[in-house]
Amino acid sequence: MANIYATTSSIITTTPWLKDNTATAAVITERITEAQGIIDGKLARRYSVPFSATAVPPAIRSICRSMVRGMTVESYATYERHIDNALLEYQRGLDQLQQYQDREADLINTAGSLISEKRSDIFWSSTEDYENIVDLDDESNWAMTEDQADDIEDKRDKQ
Repeated sequence: MANIYATTSSIITTTPWLKDNTATAAVITERITEAQGIIDGKLARRYSVPFSATAVPPAIRSICRSMVRGMTVESYATYERHIDNALLEYQRGLDQLQQYQDREADLINTAGSLISEKRSDIFWSSTEDYENIVDLDDESNWAMTEDQADDIEDKRDKQ
């Protein structure tokens, strides 16, 4: 998977104490791939993911950077407060994803428009204003009367 939700340079720029070298870049690249997988997994039921490189919502870029910074700092941190901050940043990203997953928040694109949801696995059902058919929906009416049995028999004879 290509790293499209965040870039190595965006992580190094926002985490200035990380050294900009090949080893650090390799760790960050791996963490970006991990974060993208987590993000896509969280949003897959609601949105068509992965997002294309030109259509990544700004919130997703931000969440990915937060998660990657958290995971990367955890790899390099030597002070407990750095690790605590990294875990907080990572958790903040997961919390934001949970809000999208639970429909407490909506994703918008770079133009500020709402990103449409997938509809293939959403089923709407309602029993509001539902009228019982011949009162058979009431358990106490499940016993068949003689007239009902005759009606069913007559209907079969006509077919």
